[in-house]
Amino acid sequence: AVMFRNALIAFIGVLYPADGIPQLAWTATILAFYTVGQSATRPWRNGPLNAFDSSLCVCVAILCAFLLSVADPRGDADSRYERFYPFVTLFFAMACCIMLFVVVYCTLFFLGKVDNNNNSARRSTTVLMNAVNQIDGMLLSRAIS
Repeated sequence: AVMFRNALIAFIGVLYPADGIPQLAWTATILAFYTVGQSATRPWRNGPLNAFDSSLCVCVAILCAFLLSVADPRGDADSRYERFYPFVTLFFAMACCIMLFVVVYCTLFFLGKVDNNNNSARRSTTVLMNAVNQIDGMLLSRAIS
């Protein structure tokens, strides 16, 4: 899901290289749908990382939707810069704060300071080992007969 989202975001610049309005619209749409899908699939093994990723996607989607609603494609770049600089700076600062929290959390997780809940990893390993054992049993039964 994450790589699919990243591929779609990368293709936006290819599809609309010089038109910012469709770029904003598609970015907001893709991130909104990704966030909804992520709430169901939870692609990261750790819960707080899913929350951080969702928060970051929502922050960028809201920024794109806001800029889309107030953007004037007829205005020149200097007037748009003056009008939107505070808003873009605010959302960029929020995204940077979320990324900083992710880095701190990952560092604490790596150092063992965060509770490590390995239930999903254990279940996945158990299912994989059961499948390998069944395949091994089937191969042995065919080799004997």
